Amino acid sequence: MFMISYINMQDDPAAQARFDAAVQLMRPWANALSKNGVWIVRSNQSASQIRDALKAMINPGDRLFVARISRHWAGTGMNSTFPEWMMSQDFGKFADVEQGTGK
Repeated sequence: MFMISYINMQDDPAAQARFDAAVQLMRPWANALSKNGVWIVRSNQSASQIRDALKAMINPGDRLFVARISRHWAGTGMNSTFPEWMMSQDFGKFADVEQGTGK
């Protein structure tokens, strides 16, 4: 499971639409946080692979952050199906921790 955060620095609706469409293709995704530019997705890719794929959808100067998350999470104010969806996800094993890369 990964958290993806995107800040559209130029407030470019076309870039936002490209980015949102690309994330939605990564199914299954959770849109409970998408109004704030934050997505939760399940993927077999690494954080850097996800970043590289999404980087092509954004403008220079925009901010993109991808982080792997564990089963340890907490939230409030989420939609009614979000906790059930999160609890049903496979968070994988963390023995193969990937080092952060700021490319």
